[in-house]
Amino acid sequence: MLIQGQYVREVDEKAIVQGAIRGMVESLDPHSAYFTPEEYKLFRHDLEGHFEGIGVQIGVRDGWIVVLSVFEGGPAARGGLLPGDRFVHIDGVDARDLRVEDAARLVRGAPGTKVKIGIRRAGVEQDLDFELERGRVRIEAVQSRRLDRGIVYVAVQAFQENVARDVERALEAAEREGELTGLLLDLRDNGGGLVSEAVAIADRFLRRGTIVTTRGRDGKVIQRERARIPGTRASLPIVVLVNGRSASAAEILAAALKENGRAKLVGTRTFGKGSVQRIFEQADGSAIKLTTALHYGPSGETIQARGVEPDVLVEAVDPDAFAAAVLREPSGGEALLERHIEAARRAAAEEARFFEDDLQARVAYHLLRSELR
Repeated sequence: MLIQGQYVREVDEKAIVQGAIRGMVESLDPHSAYFTPEEYKLFRHDLEGHFEGIGVQIGVRDGWIVVLSVFEGGPAARGGLLPGDRFVHIDGVDARDLRVEDAARLVRGAPGTKVKIGIRRAGVEQDLDFELERGRVRIEAVQSRRLDRGIVYVAVQAFQENVARDVERALEAAEREGELTGLLLDLRDNGGGLVSEAVAIADRFLRRGTIVTTRGRDGKVIQRERARIPGTRASLPIVVLVNGRSASAAEILAAALKENGRAKLVGTRTFGKGSVQRIFEQADGSAIKLTTALHYGPSGETIQARGVEPDVLVEAVDPDAFAAAVLREPSGGEALLERHIEAARRAAAEEARFFEDDLQARVAYHLLRSELR
């Protein structure tokens, strides 16, 4: 072998082989990757819902490693990192030259160790520096709360194992407190995960119809997921919150509910990650993640690079705009206005306490309440 015979220093044959495989795979697209045995173990831990690190989900956007979501209670959340933050450097390594897997490896580490991170944040002139102490992060993927008039708010942070079960449990818990009349499903900052979990959730809300279609490079249908049984909650009114960091499995669920006429989407266009990666495990414990297909929504449109458009476009802006938007709605005359004033007053305290400065959630909540009248 030329390199072994001629290179000035002794070479590690294993490292050369791994580097060659990595280079070939990663020249294909941003989502294909090679994992060493150690990296593959970390990857599987993510899907199980726990890992050691700072508690963020990351992806690639416009050439930057970007924070898709920050897990509540983790070091990143406590330290002040925000969704949308772009990595400039990690422990002195230029993040612009990193793959997602390399960035993830750098921020992970044993609990108690520290990592220095440089962040570029929209609207902030100078880059920000953080020093975070790593910890053991347990992802509580599903969080819920019962609101007024039988509405339940359910936020799904990631599609890890058993998320569909946990969503159903959240709905059952809400039902034990009284009638369930509407679901506000929050998929914002959800970077994806197991597509099977997203499909299982969609199936609960659909009587019939396609959930997602997977096509290979020749356009041939590889798999088509349909609603298998009559949805157990097929008539429950739903509004879904999405944003530019809702990706992959989150987009599949959002598209399935929207395009089957089961939900209205509120927020901004989603990330646009509709490619399918298949894991090929190797005998030495390493693995290759290879893009093998694309996801298409029920309408037949690809999610890849397009994302899913909301029915109601709401940027995350000053909540005062919400009040102005409500005032612009046609009232239907003084009698109609008077009827709604008292109901609005009763809901205002609850709404203000829960949503605070979250304009998107407030608009979604307002829309869902209007469907219950």
